[in-house]
Amino acid sequence: MKVLVTGATGLVGKKLCTNLVLNGHEIIVLSRDAKTAREKLNLPGQYYSWQPAKDLAPKEAIQQCDAIINLMGENLSSKRWSDNQKQKITSSRIDGTKNLANAINQYRETNLKVFISTSAVGIYKVNLATPVAEDGEQDNGFLAHVCSEWEKASHIATKVDRIVNPRIGVVIDANEGMMAKVLPLFRLGLGGPIGFGAQKMSWIHVDDLVSIYIDALENEKITGAINAVSPQIVSNKDFSKALSKSVGIPNLFPAPTLMLKIVFGEMSSLMLDSVQVIPKKLLDLNFKFKYDTIEKALDSVCDGEILETQFIEKENSDIVRFFQDPSNLSKITPKEMNFSIIDQAPQKVEEGVELSYKFKKYGLPLKWVSKIKNLKEQSFTDIQLKGPYKKWIHEHHFFSVNNGSLIIDRVRYQMPLGPLGSIVMPLVHKDIKKVFEFRKKALNEIFK
Repeated sequence: MKVLVTGATGLVGKKLCTNLVLNGHEIIVLSRDAKTAREKLNLPGQYYSWQPAKDLAPKEAIQQCDAIINLMGENLSSKRWSDNQKQKITSSRIDGTKNLANAINQYRETNLKVFISTSAVGIYKVNLATPVAEDGEQDNGFLAHVCSEWEKASHIATKVDRIVNPRIGVVIDANEGMMAKVLPLFRLGLGGPIGFGAQKMSWIHVDDLVSIYIDALENEKITGAINAVSPQIVSNKDFSKALSKSVGIPNLFPAPTLMLKIVFGEMSSLMLDSVQVIPKKLLDLNFKFKYDTIEKALDSVCDGEILETQFIEKENSDIVRFFQDPSNLSKITPKEMNFSIIDQAPQKVEEGVELSYKFKKYGLPLKWVSKIKNLKEQSFTDIQLKGPYKKWIHEHHFFSVNNGSLIIDRVRYQMPLGPLGSIVMPLVHKDIKKVFEFRKKALNEIFK
């Protein structure tokens, strides 16, 4: 299918678009800046610029797509909720979705197969004693009003066979959203429960959320509102305990309720209100959650993680051949690192082979020994045996897609020296990202 996606460069959008391409779909991305979106995603597809709060969605994009996944919306927790910020939160969701729905009605000659328009569990009554399903009582506060109007805006679309409104809980991801704020504190031992920690939280791992969107796209049985949350509801105290265990450091610094209300104002409700939601429709449809407990979810995101994608218009076999030759590593590594292979390396990587390198970083000479594991025709993994990290696992994947090759790199790493290593982890993370950015430019030059 040709799938139009809004909010494609956000927390969920980047991973969702990658999975859509890998599943054989073509993506059409609407973004405020098409050039920036293409650079951020680095995926094959069509990219259109669109000002969602002002204009109808582009006619050409709407006419050619088979389905739409609407993820756009101002970040809820990026700023204190001033009147101006509330307007941005409201307009980015409701006005943008109305302009998308009206474009469907005005430009489509045939019905869209499915319109998946995001919502959130903030629609439900808070601080209830028992969990609610999709038919649960709705609240009358600011967030609930936004969510309710957001969903109503999607139902303006009439030239649609099916409308789905995933109501998302707190998203667990290694680098973005809530975890980007709390993980650094917990790694330093400065985290803890919020208030008394009794408030309940409905959450979802980003990988499961992506799977829910793809199921909603492909499974015609999924319709209407669906709760996109894990079956397990946790208290904030239990969340903090699990996160402390995952990072391996005690965290005993609770955040006082009064302080949060003073600092964050009305936005503190995101942290202090209980939201208990169960995914009844998904469970009835036998959806399989990969991360069904908070312990599994947090264990998967507490390592440092880099996930990079790059599309190159070359045969996949050419790309694989290049990466399987260790001598090419120096061609895609920044020159200032003075990277070189120490021992004689094979012309092609083999299962179990060990490779030794030396390079400079932060003015220090460093040595690295890695081992090649899980070697397959279109993937392999290199694991650090000796080097600057406590743990380093780099998965290389190469896929044939849309007249080219899609390279996906996933790195999971841990810093040495406990809390001391955690202090410099943000700097190290940025530096690793810079190395990958250099590599992308180098590969584009090599294969242009």
